[in-house]
Parts: sequence; structure tokens; C-alpha cells
Amino acid sequence: DDLGEEAVLGHLASVLPCLDRTIIREVLKAHNGNADLAVAELLAETELLSPQQHNPREEALREMEAAVPDCEVAHLREVLDEHHGDANTALSKVLANGYPKKNKRPRLTVGASEASSSTSSSSTSSKVGDRANSQALLPCPDAEYWFDMRKRQSERKLPASYQEEALILLLAEFVELDRKSIVLTLKKNCNFYAPAWKFLYDAVGMLLSGKPLPPPLTKLRRLRPRKLMPEKLVKDLKATRLRKEVEFVRSWKDNVQEEQERKELRKAYLKVCEDEGLLLECECCFTGAIAEEVIQCSAGHLFCAACTKQCVEHKLGAGDEVHHIMCPSTSLCQEQLPPGELRRILPHNLWASLQTHLQRSSVQAVLSKHGGDVESNVEQCPFCDFVMVMDTSKEENKVFVCYAEDCGKESCRLCREESHIPLRCEEVEKKSQVNHRLSVEEHMSRALIRHCPACKKKGVASAILKDDGCNKMTCPHRKCRAFFCYQCNEEISKSTGYAHFCQHPLSPGQSCTKCKKCPLWSSKTFVVDEERRVANEGLEYHKRYLQDHEGNKLTNDLAVLEGARETLGRGKPLTAKVRGRG
Repeated sequence: DDLGEEAVLGHLASVLPCLDRTIIREVLKAHNGNADLAVAELLAETELLSPQQHNPREEALREMEAAVPDCEVAHLREVLDEHHGDANTALSKVLANGYPKKNKRPRLTVGASEASSSTSSSSTSSKVGDRANSQALLPCPDAEYWFDMRKRQSERKLPASYQEEALILLLAEFVELDRKSIVLTLKKNCNFYAPAWKFLYDAVGMLLSGKPLPPPLTKLRRLRPRKLMPEKLVKDLKATRLRKEVEFVRSWKDNVQEEQERKELRKAYLKVCEDEGLLLECECCFTGAIAEEVIQCSAGHLFCAACTKQCVEHKLGAGDEVHHIMCPSTSLCQEQLPPGELRRILPHNLWASLQTHLQRSSVQAVLSKHGGDVESNVEQCPFCDFVMVMDTSKEENKVFVCYAEDCGKESCRLCREESHIPLRCEEVEKKSQVNHRLSVEEHMSRALIRHCPACKKKGVASAILKDDGCNKMTCPHRKCRAFFCYQCNEEISKSTGYAHFCQHPLSPGQSCTKCKKCPLWSSKTFVVDEERRVANEGLEYHKRYLQDHEGNKLTNDLAVLEGARETLGRGKPLTAKVRGRG
């Protein structure tokens, strides 16, 4: 009844105060008043589509989770709070004192087959699960994602309300552009609001700077009258995804305007410094620069940000080991540029790259300097450049934990593979052995596949694998549909048809002794020959693979090869005709 529905609506509004009651009412009606299913969908919308906010404490927690992924998150958060957000100190304490392990619980998923055979309520539950799973695949909602059509193709189908409201909002925001051109722009961007808005926003910027509009946009002679202001439309939006998208676009626009204001202020500040003679001269390009954009070595030589950036890029691009950045002064100064000053003046990406090169050079210096017993305690992560001195021997502690931010893997100190405790090294298949086995199995699988001879002449690959049925095959390519024989792999003309095959009456699996035509149904001899041919293909490929990977210490005792040798050992040697099949 209405009273009960209002009570459920009020309860959901108190649970989710950040959502509008109109949205909650619509989702509740879509699930026939089922509060549990409505909450599941609303939580998925709010959690997966809201842009992530910058939180140093949460970033530190994620770093700790990457280092010890099997630790309870609550314990990590508690230790991190004790050390006031210092991830390194907190992580050291967690590793030193031990930590509670996570309980691995199986995830409950609803399959498509279960949904089709269940009642209407379980079918609705399946749709909610599928929707949440599809949303979980969405990348982080940043500018690179929202404005990129290729990355947004994985999103589920847009509801009609989204498309209608997106068009109305764009028409209200860009009143200087023709309605038809805005509609075409929205369709060109698959009805996604953000990429269409970005295209129109850039076009208006071109128009204001005196440049012509890109097609298909057309400028109106007079501004189109607005029925409602954009702020009012945004407030009344019903599509949750569109509301989150609009919030991101507004935030991105504010950041762009803030950056533009910052550039204008810098330009004005540069003019004031120039007028008052406060600019510092760079010893490389001899141009003036403000003090905040100048770096100096300990000898007092000054360099602007552009020249410093060029110097570091040249040093990194040379390919040599980088232990420090020397002063680029032409007076042959032997001083170094301070790392703190470099961090202040270099772009973030270039500074990170410099740090990587410095760390790699330090690792190589440590590994080459220490030898004998000391080298056994100096360990390097086999998956990155991280290095550290271990206090225990390899026998006492076989696991090496990498503390690098972008790695965090655990490896075995004995075999230098991923950690495989409690198994011994000889009980674990090495990566090179896995690649070897998979390559042989893949090659043997490809040997079973036939290709349409008609398509092959045209340079088109139409792969076919017969599981059952007769030997008259039809090409699956819709533009070909040619006939060919599965046994001899020859094309069969439409006029020939079944005349290509033996016409004598035979029992299934029996070979004909009266003619040499291909049987319509594969004989037992053909099946055995096929198995032996595939086994031979696998063994031949295995020999070639060993020759190409001599230094990987590969073995011949693969299970698939043992089966191939056993199969090939039965019967007579393969003929050239059998070898040429496929």
C-alpha cells in the first residue's frame, strides 16, 4: 500500500542521505518495492560512479595494502593512525610484529542460466548482480576516462532518460550553436555527455579566439533563448550517471579556469620582476627568469627551469648509469645539482623518471661492489629494481618482500620466481617451463584446425574444427560459404557436391576397398592418423622450441609430450599425405 511504500522510501532516504528522494523512488518502483534490491543498485551507483577524492591517509593505506595484501584492512588502518599517517613506519611495525590474516570468503554470483530458470524476483536479483558487475569494470572516473570515447565503449547501454537530459542540458549550455549541430555532435559521441560537451566547449573557445567552427557546428545569428538555466536543469536531473558526469565536467572546467588564472598571474608577476630588475639570468640560455623558477648548484651557478629540464632529459636519454646530475655550467664546475632543488623545479613525471634511474644505478653499484659472503645478503627484486640488505640467510627466510610502490611482489630467494611457499622450488613449474608447455599445447591445438581453401586463396583466414558430422564442410564465412572436404582439405564445387565422396554402401567407420575417394564419414584409420599427426606436430615444434631457447634449461618431460610419444609409437610411420593435412 501507499503508506508502506512511503515508509520504505523514508527508510532508504535515511540510509542514503546523499541521494535525492525522487531517484530512490524510481529505483524502488523498478524493483517492485523490494528494498534490498533497491539498496544494492543505489550503493553500486554511488560507490562506483563517484569521482575519487584525494586523501593522503587513504593513499597511504592503499600502499600498505599493496605491500601486505593478506592483512586485515582494519589492522592496517589502526597501525597507520597510531603513526599519524606515516606509511613506512606503520608498515615496518606491521611486518615486525605480525598481523591478522584476511578470511577469504567466496563471492556470491548469479549466473545467467540460474536467472532464466528462476522466478521473477530471482530474475530481478540477477539483473542487479549483472549491472553491478558491469559497473565494476569501469575505470577510475578521471578526465582521461570521461572524455575518451574508446575507453567508454564498455559501459552498459544508456537509458533514454540519460540521452534526453544530456541533449536538453547541452542545448541550455551552448546557446550560441545551432540545435541540429548539437544533436549531431551528441550522436557522434554515442550520446555520452562528457565527450560531446568537451567538443562543444573547445569549439566555443575557437569561436571566441576568431577561428572557424569545426564541422558539423554552425553559429546562430542570435543566441537561442533558454527555457531553464543550466543550474536548474542540473539540480533536477534524474539520471544518476549523468549527474555524476556533470559534476566531473564542472570540476574539470573550474580546474581549467584556475590554471588559466594562475598563468595570467604568473605573466603579471614576471612583468613586475622584469620592471624592477629582479629577474635572474640563466647561465645556459642567458634569459631572465623569476627566482621561483631558478635552480643553483652549491657553487652558485644559476639555471632556469627549461634548461634544467633539457639537461636532465639529455642525461637520461644517453643510456648511461645516472648517479647524480652535475652542474651544466660551461666553466667545468664539478658540483652537483641538489636533489631537493631538482624535485622543486622539474615536472613530476621527469622527477619520477630521474628517481628510477638513480635507484637503478645505485642497485648496480651495490651489486658490483659487494662480493663473497656480503653479496648473499644483498637481494634485488627479480621483478623490479628494488634492492635491500637481508639480515637472515636464504635458508632461514626464503621469501623476499619487495617494498617498491609499483611492485610489492613476494618472490623466492632461492629460485627467484614468485613465492610458492609451502611448495619446494623443484615442485613448482618455472615461468620458462610454463611458456614452453603452453606453446607446445597451443601449437598442437592449431594443428587440429582446418582452413577453408577458397578463403585461403583470397588471403582470408577461416578456421574450422569438426567435432562431429560428415566430411562435407561449409565455410563459416558469410561471404564465402564454399564447400570443401575435411579429409583431403580440397574445395568441392557446387556441381560436384556429394559426388566427391565414396558412393559405395559402407558401415560407419569402415574404409572402402573399391575406390580411392574420400569417405563421407571419417573412418577409424583416419581418426588414428589425425591423432598421430597432431602428436608429431607437437614433437617437431618442441625440438624447434628447444633450439630457440637453449639457455632456459628446459626439459623433455612434459606430460603432453609423453602422451604424444605414446600416440606416435603406435602404428606405421606417417606418410607425406598424412603429414600435409591441416
